[in-house]
Amino acid sequence: MILSSGAVATVLATVTFFAIPGSPPVVIDSFSTFPEASTGVGWGVHPDTTAAAGLDFVEGPATPPLGRGSLELYTPQSTDRALAFAVPTGAPGEDPLASPWTGLSASYATYIPDGLALNSTPTLRFVGYHDVSGLVPDGFTTLTFQPQYDGTVENGVWQTWDIGPDSIVFQSNTDGAFCNDPGLCTLSEFAAEYPDGGWYSVQVGLGSGLPAGSLGYADAVVVRNGDTAEYSYDFELPASDNSTASVAAGAATATGGSATVTLNASAISATPTVPFTIVATLPDGTKQTQVVEVDADSTQDVSIPVPFGTTHVEVWAQGVLIAQGDVTFTAPVTPPVTPPVTPPGGGELAPTGFDPVPAYWGSALLAAGLAMVAVGRVRVRAQDAGRRSKRSDS
Repeated sequence: MILSSGAVATVLATVTFFAIPGSPPVVIDSFSTFPEASTGVGWGVHPDTTAAAGLDFVEGPATPPLGRGSLELYTPQSTDRALAFAVPTGAPGEDPLASPWTGLSASYATYIPDGLALNSTPTLRFVGYHDVSGLVPDGFTTLTFQPQYDGTVENGVWQTWDIGPDSIVFQSNTDGAFCNDPGLCTLSEFAAEYPDGGWYSVQVGLGSGLPAGSLGYADAVVVRNGDTAEYSYDFELPASDNSTASVAAGAATATGGSATVTLNASAISATPTVPFTIVATLPDGTKQTQVVEVDADSTQDVSIPVPFGTTHVEVWAQGVLIAQGDVTFTAPVTPPVTPPVTPPGGGELAPTGFDPVPAYWGSALLAAGLAMVAVGRVRVRAQDAGRRSKRSDS
């Protein structure tokens, strides 16, 4: 979602009017309309944002200081300007200019990709007046903190900037030729110059005059009014648009099985690929870690071999645990082999029930009987022959 002054989202961000010091930051995952943001409800796209500039809530880059997302600001040409703003001071019905310059302090985090100019770092700005003591405020100005004037800016890392009395700032009002760019001053010097002044609005932006194609990210904005109020904001991509992951058991193998990790990369990632960190804790406590880069708006399955037992798998993205699960494979049980029973007294073969001596005598008697039958048959044949002979003689 890229918004400009000509296309402002009408969805309300999840905010409160007033943050108690030390309370959790308010999550901002969508822009309020300009009238709403002007009266203390959420953050909106400032009208000074040019049509070609971009303001977007994205996942990443890397590991933001709060949550998983950040606010992306983009100016395609040097004449473009990208500004998001909020009016956090006071509550409905109260004086919106009740925050003096003398009590102002703040912090925020920035990130600029590798290869971009260091002045692409988003600035933090405070809108107010030199004098708010009268019926009509006087001396409208914007006080800007620009990181490269106050410290060493680095590419490819999140940096947190603390804005206090000694921080270098400059203002847009040139009437008094004081604390302009050039001609910087400290925050305490500015507050001393305008003791009756005060601020009412906060901006995060990339101003005009930057190199074409400037791109930066901001997160964890905190603004304080002395010790009485703290306004803290966490820029996030809507949860439904974040990268996700799941863990499931895969196929069994001869040595265990596999864990299938499904990685779904967000379509609204700050980087072309989303890095996922997979940590597998094996049954013996050994940890195996791998980082998998998945193209934005795509899905990839990763198969992890695991041994028998229970393996715990975790998936991390942007420094946040986004999925976990246990995968268990049980080794097959082989039935025990029963050895032959050895008889008492040694290793002789067990009796078979066959006695060779009786069998021998039985065979002999059978042979004798068969012989006697044969002799008897011979005698009978002889007798028959004698009878036939006598008949013939008669």
